Amino acid sequence: MCKLIVLAALICSSSAAEYKFPSGFMFGAASAAYQVEGAWNVSDKGESIWDRLLHTHPELVADGSNGDVACDSYHLWQRDIEMLEEMGMNMYRFSISWPRLLPTGFPNIISEDGKRYYNDLIDGLLAKGIEPVVTLYHFDLPQPLQDLGGWANPLISDWFADYADVVFSLYANRVKIWLTLNEPIGICESGYEEMAAPYIDDPAVGRYLCNKNTLIAHAKAYRVYDEVYRPMFNGKVSIVTLFLWFEPETPEDIEVTELAIQHWEGRYAHPIFSKEGGWPKKLEAVLLQNSIEEGFSHPRLPPFTPEEIILVRGTYDFYSLNHYTTRLVRKVTPRQAAKAWPFYGSTEIGMDFVSDPAWKNSILDWFQIYPEGLRKQLHWLKTTYDVKEIMIMENGLVTVDPGLYDVDRLEYTRDYLEQIAIAINEGIPITGYTAWTLMDNFEWLAGYSVKFGLYAVDFNDPNRTRTPRESARFYGSVAKSRMLNTTVTNNISFIVFEAKEIVYGQLAINKMDCVRLAVFSILISGSWCSVTNDLKFPEWFKFGAATAAYQVEGGWNASDKGESIWDRLLHQPDFSGRDSGDVACDSYHLWRRDIEMAVELGLDVYRFSISWTRLLPNGFANKISEDGKRYYNNLIDGLLEKGIEPVVTIYHFDLPQILQDLGGWTNPLISDWFADYARVVFTLFGDRVKTWLTLNEPFGFCESGYNKQQAPYIDDVTVAKYLCNKYTLMSHAKAWRIYDEEFRPKYHGKVSIASLFIWYEPFTPEDKEVTDLTIAYWEGRYGYPIFSKEGGWPPTVEKFLADKSKREGYPRSRLPPFTPEEIELVRGTHDFYGLNHYTSRLIRKARPGEKIGTWPLYGSDEINIQMESDPSWETTALDWFTLYPEGLRKQLHWLNQTYGVKEVMITENGYVDFSKRLDDWGRLKCIRNYLEQVQLAISDGLNVTGYIAWTLMDNLEWLGGYSVNFGLYQVDFADDNRTRTPRESARYYSRVTRTRSLHHAHEGLNYV
Repeated sequence: MCKLIVLAALICSSSAAEYKFPSGFMFGAASAAYQVEGAWNVSDKGESIWDRLLHTHPELVADGSNGDVACDSYHLWQRDIEMLEEMGMNMYRFSISWPRLLPTGFPNIISEDGKRYYNDLIDGLLAKGIEPVVTLYHFDLPQPLQDLGGWANPLISDWFADYADVVFSLYANRVKIWLTLNEPIGICESGYEEMAAPYIDDPAVGRYLCNKNTLIAHAKAYRVYDEVYRPMFNGKVSIVTLFLWFEPETPEDIEVTELAIQHWEGRYAHPIFSKEGGWPKKLEAVLLQNSIEEGFSHPRLPPFTPEEIILVRGTYDFYSLNHYTTRLVRKVTPRQAAKAWPFYGSTEIGMDFVSDPAWKNSILDWFQIYPEGLRKQLHWLKTTYDVKEIMIMENGLVTVDPGLYDVDRLEYTRDYLEQIAIAINEGIPITGYTAWTLMDNFEWLAGYSVKFGLYAVDFNDPNRTRTPRESARFYGSVAKSRMLNTTVTNNISFIVFEAKEIVYGQLAINKMDCVRLAVFSILISGSWCSVTNDLKFPEWFKFGAATAAYQVEGGWNASDKGESIWDRLLHQPDFSGRDSGDVACDSYHLWRRDIEMAVELGLDVYRFSISWTRLLPNGFANKISEDGKRYYNNLIDGLLEKGIEPVVTIYHFDLPQILQDLGGWTNPLISDWFADYARVVFTLFGDRVKTWLTLNEPFGFCESGYNKQQAPYIDDVTVAKYLCNKYTLMSHAKAWRIYDEEFRPKYHGKVSIASLFIWYEPFTPEDKEVTDLTIAYWEGRYGYPIFSKEGGWPPTVEKFLADKSKREGYPRSRLPPFTPEEIELVRGTHDFYGLNHYTSRLIRKARPGEKIGTWPLYGSDEINIQMESDPSWETTALDWFTLYPEGLRKQLHWLNQTYGVKEVMITENGYVDFSKRLDDWGRLKCIRNYLEQVQLAISDGLNVTGYIAWTLMDNLEWLGGYSVNFGLYQVDFADDNRTRTPRESARYYSRVTRTRSLHHAHEGLNYV
């Protein structure tokens, strides 16, 4: 508490009119890549999060503009250097565009054009005696990394370190001052409060994940420089912290003010600059208590491990400060609604920010001019962290006036420089000042409507003419003379620049994973013809039908249900007019009719999924929907009343959008989020549900979800699908372990995962090896870690992808390795094998120059294979979906021989067509023929315990909408009542379930 009082007494008004800055003091100006460069798609530059945001939502910007051209510094960098020279600048702070240098975000591709641009800029500055101060990251994250969760994904620290390594390797021989990240508070607090890209609304969790991950990323980059480049080039590295100064409104507000400083500056600096490292203790305790009270199972502010504390602590060579304004802090009642964070208050802490009426105002109500606040802040930094050097990397005034006579900015610059000069005289080690900004630029969501520039820029002129303002002339005189005369205010013109006439348009702000192919022809030769004897299914064999929540429930926004990735995707303008699951089969209301149908079919089991967002509206276990509980309790109890066993899938493709915003299945943390969700589900329904499937077809949502074939509809087949692959397995394993340890002793149920497994056979004998690889690549990446005795990835696939990644220039395998502990965690997490089988394909090596079909149904560029069908196999409405029932039996034998599984349950099998007809003979024949192979497999000695038809009724078949039909029952989607009518396949299947025999004469349409 005393520090604030001491500082208040220390700093008094100064009447000095002139100050001399030390000879080593550096004057500079700053810019940032997205704000000035333009050329957003020139050459091979990749897309940034700002490109994506403003091309999809131009309405977010005050003037509807974007940074596509901005100041056109990509072409006009020589003029930028001239301006710096005109003002006598010692240094120029600029940022490197990550997607300009690394178009994919990863170092597998380094842009020659990007290298050239920054080489030219750096060399041009040095030729004029101006020191380049380079920021590695200034808000413009490559969009492919945002698609993986961006700064909310812990893996980003490695991606950033890889990027930093590339930058250092290219430019560290000339650049001696480095800044890793600009204003991580802006990245995290604004980016996850819908005030900046990526424009996500998740202040409860997202910003705190971002907070920690930016610090880890900075630290890893610093360590790269310190260990590899400092011995050669002897430069210095830090992070840029935006730090508003805070003072108590009244003496009673001193304690909350200290907490405000910890919440703003401390979360981003204390782990780096303090002697003890880690989070500020008082703040950490407050946020932990908040998390507990809100029902979160983990602290929303993720704790540092001891190793992480050491990694981050001390990763600086100086303190880099961005300062603009000061705020007064006052306490409000704990947890009451406070003003909006980060400029007006914090509900999290229970405080408001206000202004002193004596302070001069700017055009923004939160941006007051109080130069003494900067000086107090500088003393606080010295006292708190004992930093040996401070560089002010941003300071400047915002206006709306495009004119050249900017007296307010001149006075702002003068008065803040005065406080710096005084602080230097008081022993504060300040070595440089960088004005924000060199020239008017794209000021994020304020567009070009506000101005920070020392130089005016005519954005109506294709040449983007730059003209010095009076503030530039004044600042230039200070830089050249190293003298600050505080009496100068009006009618000044310190440097004669060429005057240019500019016409401005009237343009308010926000800164801020070898399995082998077995040959079964000897084992089962002569068994593939039609059954001549009427084999019957054992009494213990269970027949069922399946659905999935998003495909049938509807009620997408009923009660407090949260938004899923499918809700988000199909509500986007690009999908306007497409079918959605908003109503679907309306099973949210018509679940009783669904149970009736299951009874009519004589089902033993009904497989359905729980909508994560209906049960946990915000994706986390802190809030459980009473409506969601009621719905699934009713469905489960209704089934049990009819003697039908519920088989429950915990996840069937409908991820909460809020978790997708944090990286979804590519974020390692999702394994904990899914485990928390699974625990809730087991707790609520485990007393009645005895058969569980954790995830349906992780292959589907990883391979297709990151190939723009289903939600989340992301195009990243190189990295994302492999991250998703690993973390779905980790999620499944944690959920299985929770059931095994906490619920199995009470409820004696069984748990597995549902694997989609197309059967593959070699096109020719020469294609056997590549067919082995294909099976390992498809099934093995999702089955081998769980079901094999060894665990981990299939060795052939792991080696193949590691070698290929290395050839492609990746610093590590795109297939993320399992640690020994993770192998043990995942291995053996099954009570049966849940098999979704639909079709079979023939595999051959791709021919030289041949266009390879699209993965996962036609071929694979990754492993260089083509998929085909045997002409003798029966076709369906889809060219890849051919009927080869014998493939299912071969597959069942393969599972037994490869994994030694003790039980297989077929959790999906069905037939697709585009017809709405009731006389669906193709589906009836398909069910009969595949069930025949199941019978034969059982007679072969395989323990196949169940068959679940996909699907109970027509539904939303994902991007196929309602035009694709798998249903035993037809659904009339034009009828508000969603009338369900049994097809011939339903009538046939009901006879099979009751008689346990496949052979029945057709008895017309009279339902039996």
